[in-house]
Amino acid sequence: MKVKSEDLSKNFLHGAFILTVAALVTKILSAGYRIPFQNIAGDVGFYIYQQVYPFYAIALILSTYGFPVVISKIIAENQSQSTQFDKKSFLLSTFVVLGILGFSIFFVLYAGAGWIAGIMRDVSLAPLIKIISFSFLLLPIISVLRGYYQGMGDMMPTAISQVGEQLVRVFSILLFSFVLFSQGRSLYDVGAGALFGSLIGGLISISILVTLFWFRNDWAKLSDEGVKPNFLTTAKLLLIHGISFCITNLVLVLIQLVDALELYPLLLEYGMNEGQAKQWKGVFDRGQPLIQLGTVAITSLSLTLVPLIAQFRLQKKERELHHYVELSLRLNLMLGAASTVGLICIMKPTNIMLYMDDKGSSVLGILAISILFCSIFMTTATILQSMGRSYITVAVVLSGVILKWILMHFYVPSIGLLGASYSTVLSFLWMTFILTVILRREIKVSFLKGKTILLVGSAIVCMLLVLIVHRYIFAVLLGDEMNRGSAALHALTGVPLGAAIYLWIVIRFGLFSRYELSLLPMGSKLSKLLPNRRS
Repeated sequence: MKVKSEDLSKNFLHGAFILTVAALVTKILSAGYRIPFQNIAGDVGFYIYQQVYPFYAIALILSTYGFPVVISKIIAENQSQSTQFDKKSFLLSTFVVLGILGFSIFFVLYAGAGWIAGIMRDVSLAPLIKIISFSFLLLPIISVLRGYYQGMGDMMPTAISQVGEQLVRVFSILLFSFVLFSQGRSLYDVGAGALFGSLIGGLISISILVTLFWFRNDWAKLSDEGVKPNFLTTAKLLLIHGISFCITNLVLVLIQLVDALELYPLLLEYGMNEGQAKQWKGVFDRGQPLIQLGTVAITSLSLTLVPLIAQFRLQKKERELHHYVELSLRLNLMLGAASTVGLICIMKPTNIMLYMDDKGSSVLGILAISILFCSIFMTTATILQSMGRSYITVAVVLSGVILKWILMHFYVPSIGLLGASYSTVLSFLWMTFILTVILRREIKVSFLKGKTILLVGSAIVCMLLVLIVHRYIFAVLLGDEMNRGSAALHALTGVPLGAAIYLWIVIRFGLFSRYELSLLPMGSKLSKLLPNRRS
């Protein structure tokens, strides 16, 4: 029995690693493709795409991080029980529940496309909303099959379908956009082509999962005897837990959805004409890939500690639990502060390098502060969810989205695009503060020690001074006017320079012990920066 238990643990960890890698790859692809898309379609084309993208992102996250997790959890729990579980009835029930949900959302979006476009004050978006509404029809089969395989401990089909979906989706979006733009079609047609490319990605995911299910003859292997699940109970578990499990991944999308619904009309109220408002909304949307990439990079490191946190909680080892929670948040603060300040320092050359001009650099600089708060929020939320506090996280996210909406109406009509950045940053600050307070009450320990704040602050000041000198040297050598090549040189030399100075200070002066570094990727190499006496 002991060997079997160890084998199961190894399989679980191996499967979790596969899913983590697949999720990281898909998130990087999902954020990165928008940069070349903006280069093809321009700021107005980017505005058009970003107005409708949040609807697709909701369907994608629900079918990746929400419903499959709940389905797999139910299957795995029943696998470990002695009573037989009717898997066929369960999968059919989940398919019906998610089919009803998916069709309902599809119908609301398709039938209400004109009304939603009216709220956005751009009726030309209605056909694009209709196109993306079809993504919710793909939700049931993707979720059920991914959930089934994950529940059986086989993570490879989910990983292959995720990566395959994103690769085909990104290729299709860029191909269709380039072809339609080259043919001189309208930017709304270009946006429609990009959204159609997203649907192709979803169909590829279904093709991969159904093909595996068919050739493995999995349906015939399922038991159709034993305890049959209650339909209403299944529906409740799926809808409530499915959304709560993926709420941390939904938070960025929901904030973007508020921007999609409200920013363009509020910019018109601010005094811009239609063309200006569309263009500047597209400029503001340049910040979304930067926030997403920055947040993914930070949380992917800190979340490697979450399984340990969950394990120590189950074992009731409070001292270890407190230490790893504090370590996770310390890591987040260290990485988030450096990413935020570093990106602000090189925002202008980064903007030119990625998007060909420096429009909105000050606005994007303020928006970059969200990286710090968003990364801490997502890690704190995940820790609370691992402690069984999912509903609290849902409530905090909803409060943050409502606050974002209120602040948008307060700031944007008076100060324009800067107001959108302020509202995003303050919303994430609010959510981070509330969740941190709740987590502190849960485990009754202080997270941020004086030494941590002093060391991170000192390293930030040193990095800032180095990057200011770096910018001055570039200004002397190349002048204030940058082309794309010089901007790329400026940004790509600034990143390793600032990172090297910052990492040397925080590690050399003891932000982490040698053992703590050993828990992190590349930690053994970073530990060489420690004084020899430090354990």
